[in-house]
Amino acid sequence: MKKDKILTQQEFDDLLNWLSVDREKAAEIYLSVSEGLIRYFRIKGCSDSQSLVDDTINRVARSIGKIDISDGHKPITIFYGFAKNVYFEYLARARRSPLILDLERLPPYASPKADGGSDPRFNCLDTCVNGLREKESHLVMAYFEKDRGEKVASRRELAEHLKISIGNLHVKIHRLKNTLRKCLEDCLESL
Repeated sequence: MKKDKILTQQEFDDLLNWLSVDREKAAEIYLSVSEGLIRYFRIKGCSDSQSLVDDTINRVARSIGKIDISDGHKPITIFYGFAKNVYFEYLARARRSPLILDLERLPPYASPKADGGSDPRFNCLDTCVNGLREKESHLVMAYFEKDRGEKVASRRELAEHLKISIGNLHVKIHRLKNTLRKCLEDCLESL
């Protein structure tokens, strides 16, 4: 994403004028575009749809002088063209990331039965962790059990208990995370 994510007032005004000369109509179009882009990124499974929407709108706003709508393209199609590029960049970052669905980055686990709903990520996570061999699933759960300051000591104890170095523990966990990543991606794609 761009480093300068915030639009200037002039860029925002230019965007609204580009959408419509009537300020109220421009605001309606802006809100409609924003809501449509949120749906687009959510359907694509993006974890932070709002920041991707903001990035898309900012890119369009900064490119208004270069965009030619005389060929019949409606502004909404231009927004979706930019959104497609933002989405591809999101996917590229996700592939380079060690594990987008990293156990440490998920929100605190709430049992689907407790809140009456069911988050497919948690269902997939349960399926994938339970699909590991018993020793491996216990290792993953023990590795990610503690928070912040406690986790270093906990992981050191875990390595000592397994009679391996902390480096070897990290390698084992890295391999298990790759297995879980593949499982999670397959599971979420099948939804």
